[in-house]
Amino acid sequence: MIRKIKVCTAGEHDTLHLDVLAPCNISRNVYTDKGYVNGKREARLKAEGWGMHIQRKGSKEKPLSEAQERRNRRLAKPRARVEHVFAGLAQLGGKV
Repeated sequence: MIRKIKVCTAGEHDTLHLDVLAPCNISRNVYTDKGYVNGKREARLKAEGWGMHIQRKGSKEKPLSEAQERRNRRLAKPRARVEHVFAGLAQLGGKV
């Protein structure tokens, strides 16, 4: 159930709006992609009681291990279900 929504311009990165997370949510889990990796943000959300399920990103100098790649794939599954809903809405071209 959607209890709160925040809309921003396309020029703003969505990582700036994690403060919208409602403390009354039944699920206390946050599933995000690699763009959300930030130590301060993760520490704050963890302190607020959120379960952090953030995919990890590798670099040229330090690629992901096999275990990290498996973890990223595992975390991608629930995210994909949600992303497909938004993709369907986007195909409607704002006619909702």
